[in-house]
Amino acid sequence: MPIGPSTVGSPRLGTLLQRKRKYLVIISLDLASINRFNGDTQYCSLPSFDRTNVQDLNGLDSLKKLVLAKRPSAAHVSSFTVTCALVWVCFAKSAASSGKAAVDDDVEYFTFVADCRARLNPPLPPTYFGNCVALVIKAKLNHGELKGNDGILVAAESIGQAIQKSVFNEKGILHDAHNWLAQFEETAGKKTFAVGGSPRFDIYDVDYGWGRPKKFEGLFIDDSGAISLCKSREADGSLEIGLSGTKIYIDSFATAIIEFLGNLLP
Repeated sequence: MPIGPSTVGSPRLGTLLQRKRKYLVIISLDLASINRFNGDTQYCSLPSFDRTNVQDLNGLDSLKKLVLAKRPSAAHVSSFTVTCALVWVCFAKSAASSGKAAVDDDVEYFTFVADCRARLNPPLPPTYFGNCVALVIKAKLNHGELKGNDGILVAAESIGQAIQKSVFNEKGILHDAHNWLAQFEETAGKKTFAVGGSPRFDIYDVDYGWGRPKKFEGLFIDDSGAISLCKSREADGSLEIGLSGTKIYIDSFATAIIEFLGNLLP
C-alpha cells in the first residue's frame, strides 16, 4: 500500500511505526545475546534459542480430504490452508508443555499477507519488481477450540474463510484496505501467530552462482510468533516449515505435530 503525506501524518500509523522500531531493536538484541552465549543450554530461556524445520509433511492431500469430508462447505481448502491450520492447532496443543499455557476462552489470531500483484485492477505488469501485499487478519478462534478434537477442522475453516473474504472478495483485494490498521491494532496484546511465505515459494531452486541453498532460515521468524513456509529441498510435493523459539518450545511443538499427524492420518 503506498504511503503518502496524508497517511504518514496519521497518529495511528505513527504509533504503529514506533512499535515496529522498538520491535526491531528487541529482535536485534535477542540475536546478539544468542551469539554472545553461543547457544549455551543454560540460557534456554532466551527467546530464540533454537531454530528447526519441520520437513517432508506427507499427507497434505489426506488432510484436505478430511477437512472437506467433515466440513463440505469449507472455503478455500488448499495446501496453504491445511498447513497453517495444522501448525496453529499444534501450537495450541503444545502450549502447556512449553510454558505458554492459555485459558480456553483466550482469543488467538492467525495472520498472513496475500500477494496482490496479479489481483489488482488493472494487474501489475510481469516486469514489476517488488512487494505488493495485502494484510489478512480475520482468522481468530478461542484457544479451547484450537486444542479440541475438531481443532484442525475449525482452524482450516477459519483460515479458508479469511482467504475467501479477503483475497477472493468480489469487491477486490483492496476493498477494506482502510481498515487494515484498525484490524492490526485489534490483535495488540493478544496471542497472534503469523506466516511468511507460501507453498509456491521455491527458495531452494534459486541459484545466484554459488549453487542451491543448503538451508533456509528466515530472520523474520525470530521472536515474532511467526513461521516461514516454502517448498522443501528434500522432496517434490513436500513443504518446509521454519519456526523459532526456546528449546522447550521447539521440542514441545515437534512432539505435538508428530503425535497429532500419527493419530489423525492412517
